[in-house]
Amino acid sequence: MAEHTADYLTDTELLSLLLKSKNGVERSLQAAQELIISCGSLHSLMTMTLAELKRFPGIGESGAVAILGALEIARRLRKSDPSVHPILSSPVVVAEHMQPVIGHLQQEEFHVLLLGSKNQLIRDCMITRGLIDRSLVHAREIFRPALQEPCVRIILAHNHPSGDTTPSQEDISATKNLVDAGKLIGIDVLDHVIIGKQTPQRASYWCSMKDQGFV
Repeated sequence: MAEHTADYLTDTELLSLLLKSKNGVERSLQAAQELIISCGSLHSLMTMTLAELKRFPGIGESGAVAILGALEIARRLRKSDPSVHPILSSPVVVAEHMQPVIGHLQQEEFHVLLLGSKNQLIRDCMITRGLIDRSLVHAREIFRPALQEPCVRIILAHNHPSGDTTPSQEDISATKNLVDAGKLIGIDVLDHVIIGKQTPQRASYWCSMKDQGFV
């Protein structure tokens, strides 16, 4: 990488740079390759915990911490980039945007996505963290940031750490209440997208409550 650029390196070679091994470069490359093969893809590392990573031979605690730290830097860079204002035109696009943000988390986060007139993302606001009971998500917390921005509509999103994206009764009830509240103040709730973990074994990692008939 010092001689050329990172573009020349494979996923395995890049990952091996994060691993400190007493056995040198070859062992680090082997550990990185075994980890990627076991996970199925580099992207799947985002769903793994520190304890899970530490179990792999050649990774250890320092390697696991380095990997999770690098992934978190990547997530923060993506989230904070002011030039990125995607057009959230469909549940698929919403899911693709939110999965790297909340799909890997071990606790629930509830977000409201503020949209402009052409459904471009103005801001992603995290409303609650670690809150299981959807009935406790109050409309004032949801719509306060929307009223402070040039926002005409919103999309709700939260994750299910279990991976099962089936809406709970609390999800359904809260969504209907928020849709009704939005109508009163003139801000449309376009959808509520539930995000799960993306794995090779799971065909779909998201659920649109609009598609399910709840919005």
